[in-house]
Amino acid sequence: GMAALAGGATLTNGIKPLLAWGVTTFGGRTYRFGFAAVDSRPSPAPQDVEPKMLECDKMAAGSVKLHLDTVLGALKERLGPLVGTSFRHWLNDSYEAAEGQWTETFREDFRKACGYDPLPYLPVFAGAKMTDGERFLEDHARVVADLHRRHHYDQTQARLRAAGLDYQLEPYGGPFDPWEAAAAAECPMVEFWATRFPWQRDYAQFGGNSHIPLAAGRAAGRRIFPAEAFTGYPTLTRWDESPRDFKMSGDAAFACGVNRLSVHHWTHQPFDPKFKPGNSMGFWGAHLGENQTWYEHGKAWIAYLSRCQALLQRGELVVDQLALRDSPDWAEFDAVADSDFLGLKALANGDVQLPSGRTYRLVRLSRKDGDVVDRAVARKVRELVDAGAAVWAPKRFARAKGLRDKTAADAEVKRIAAELWDRPRARFFTGSVEGACAALKLKPGFEVLDENDVRRPTVGCHRRDGEADIFFVANLSSNAVRRTLAFRVAGKVPEIWNPETGARQSLAFWREAEGRTVLVRELGPNESFFVVFRRAGTPAASEPVAAKTRAMVIGGQWTVSFEAGRGAPTWEVPLERLQSLSEFDLPGIRYFSGLATYRKILPFNDYRSIDLDDGTTCDGRAFKKGAKRYLLDLGQVEVTTEVIANARSCGTVWHRPYVVDVTDALDASEGALANEIVIKVANTWRNRLIGDHHEPDDCIWGVGNERAGDNVGRPLRRIPEFVLKSTPRPSSNRICFATWDYFGLNSPLVPSGLIGPVRLIAQ
Repeated sequence: GMAALAGGATLTNGIKPLLAWGVTTFGGRTYRFGFAAVDSRPSPAPQDVEPKMLECDKMAAGSVKLHLDTVLGALKERLGPLVGTSFRHWLNDSYEAAEGQWTETFREDFRKACGYDPLPYLPVFAGAKMTDGERFLEDHARVVADLHRRHHYDQTQARLRAAGLDYQLEPYGGPFDPWEAAAAAECPMVEFWATRFPWQRDYAQFGGNSHIPLAAGRAAGRRIFPAEAFTGYPTLTRWDESPRDFKMSGDAAFACGVNRLSVHHWTHQPFDPKFKPGNSMGFWGAHLGENQTWYEHGKAWIAYLSRCQALLQRGELVVDQLALRDSPDWAEFDAVADSDFLGLKALANGDVQLPSGRTYRLVRLSRKDGDVVDRAVARKVRELVDAGAAVWAPKRFARAKGLRDKTAADAEVKRIAAELWDRPRARFFTGSVEGACAALKLKPGFEVLDENDVRRPTVGCHRRDGEADIFFVANLSSNAVRRTLAFRVAGKVPEIWNPETGARQSLAFWREAEGRTVLVRELGPNESFFVVFRRAGTPAASEPVAAKTRAMVIGGQWTVSFEAGRGAPTWEVPLERLQSLSEFDLPGIRYFSGLATYRKILPFNDYRSIDLDDGTTCDGRAFKKGAKRYLLDLGQVEVTTEVIANARSCGTVWHRPYVVDVTDALDASEGALANEIVIKVANTWRNRLIGDHHEPDDCIWGVGNERAGDNVGRPLRRIPEFVLKSTPRPSSNRICFATWDYFGLNSPLVPSGLIGPVRLIAQ
C-alpha cells in the first residue's frame, strides 16, 4: 500500500520531499507532499522470506497483475493440471495490511472520477480544517474503493475464474468498500471464533464488519458462504476444547447464513503418530484433527456439520429487505453498495429486483450515512417510490455526497427530499423499520413468538429450495426452553429433520395463524434441528399427549480401563462410585488423557427392588410396565462418549445433555437378569500435558509469549532429535509431545471422564 506524506510547516531549506508530486498553499502555510511505501509486509511468512517482501499496491492494476503473475504463475508451473481440479480454491484472508491513501496514478484517476484536482485539498491529511474538506474525503474514499474493486478484486476474480479456481474472500478491515468487495468474489467469506459462552444476538455476529460478506454476497446472487470457523483464542483453546465447545458458535453462524466451514485449524502432522498431540499453528486456533483424544468420537460432530451444510446449501436464503450500505447483524436483510443499488428495478407487484434476480419487499436506506446521499442514489430512490416500491429512509436528505457539482447536486437532492418528505407517499416510510414492516404486513420468515430473553438465544433462518421451505432452528442456551415457533408457510406438513442422527419425523399436530405454521416445542440444551415443508397437509384435530417417564439410578460399583500407552494402569480398575479422574491420587489416573472405558452390569430383574430418582423404589416389573422406549442419561461427561449396550453401539454423544436411546439394545424381556452397559469416554489433552510438567523436560523452549495481558505459553524452539528420528525420548515418563506449551506445573486440572449420575429412563 502507498500512503501520502505531508509536511505542515512553511517551506524552508530543511524540508525535502520524497518522490515529490505536489506543493500547495492553504491558510498562509505551504504544504509539500510525497508518497512512499508504508512498508507493510505479508504475514505470516517464513522468517527468511518476510524481510524481502512488501505487500503489493492493491490500487494499481500493474502491481496486482505482477503479484498474480508471480504467485498464480508459479502454482500453474508446479501443479499443472491440478490447478482448478484438486486445487480448487484461492483465499484472501482478512485484510490486515496498512491502509494506503495514494498510488502512482491516483491524481489522474481522481480527476476522471470526480472532475476536479485533489491537490488543493490534501492539507486535510495534515489536519487542516478546510471548507468542503469532508466532501473531499468522501470523494477520496470513493476513488480508493473503486480502485481496489477494479484493480484488485475484479482483476483477481477474472484471473482465477479463467484458471478454474473459486475466489474465497474475507472482504473487511481495509480501505476498500466491503460491500463492493464482497460482491466481487465468487465465495464471500466470513469468520467466527470458538467460544464457550452463550452467543448473544445483540452482539455483532462476527465482530466488526465481517458479517457484510453474507448480506452483500447474497445480493450479488452468491449461494455458497464459507467461514473461517472456530478460530480459537489461545486462552480458550489449549488442547482442552472439544466439539461441545463449538456448537453454540457454529449454530449461530448457520442461522446467519454461513453454509460451508473451513475449520481453523486442522494442522498437518508430519511426525510419527506416537508423538501426540503434536504440531499446532503456534498458539492460535481450535486444535482439530487426527491427534485429538476425541477424534473418533468427533466424527459424529463432523457428520452433524455435514448434514447441516448439505441442507443449508440447498436453494437460497429467504430475505425480505434490501439495505443500502448498512451493517446487518443477523440474517434479516441483504445489502449493497451505491453502485449496485443503482441497478435496482421496481416490479409490478411493488417488489424490487437486483440484476442478480434477488427480489425484496422493502428497501432500507443507510443509517450510517444519515442525511448525506449520493445524487444518483437519491434519483434512484425517487424512481423506486414513483414506481410503487416500498422504501424506508432514516433521515431526510440534506445534501449530496462528494464535491462534484456541489451546488447543483445539493439543490437536486433537496428537491427530491421535498418530493418525498413533504408530499407523503403510501409506501415511503420515515418512522421505524418495524412500523414499515407492520404497514406492509411483512412478518419474518421465522419468528419466536414468546422469546423473553434479551439475548434471544433461540435463532433460525429460512431457505427456499424450489417448492420446499427449509428452516434451521437452534437453541443457543445451555438450558432447556419451551418456545412457540412461527414459520411463514401454511398448508404443508412440518417435518423435523435431526442433523445429529439423520432421523426425520412428520408431525401430526400443528396450528396455523395469519398464513404461518405455529409449533410449540421443548428445545433441549443446545438443541438444533431443521423443519422442512415439502408436501401438502392439514393438522390433526387434537394435540398428542406428552410421554410419561420414570427413572432408575444406576449407582454402585463400576469398573474402568484405560487406553494403552497413556501412563494409566494397564488393569481394569474397580470404582466404588463415579467421580472425575482428576480427583484420583494415582498420577497415572489423575493426569490421564485418552479413552476411558466404563463397564456396568445393569440389573433388570423383574423382582429386585430398584431405586428411582424421585426417592421411591419399585421392582423391575413395575419399572418396565408400559415402557415403549429406554433412554440412558449419563449426567456429567467430560467430554465425548459412545454408549454400547449388550455389545451393540447405541450412538455417540458429543454435547450436553448426554442422553442415548438404548431401547433396541436392551433385553427387557420377561426373566432377563442382566444387561451389560459399556460407556467409552474421551477427555482432552489438558490434564496429561500438565502432568508431564512433573517429569524432567527433554525439549528446548523459546521465550514465553504474552498477548493483551494473557500469558499464552511458549513455543518449541527446535524439533528434538528423538522426534525427527522417532527414537525413545530421554524423559521416558513423559506421554505428550507438542510444539506449543500452554501450561505450567501448577496449572489447574479440569474434570475428566464419566462423572454421572447415570440414570435409565423408561418412557
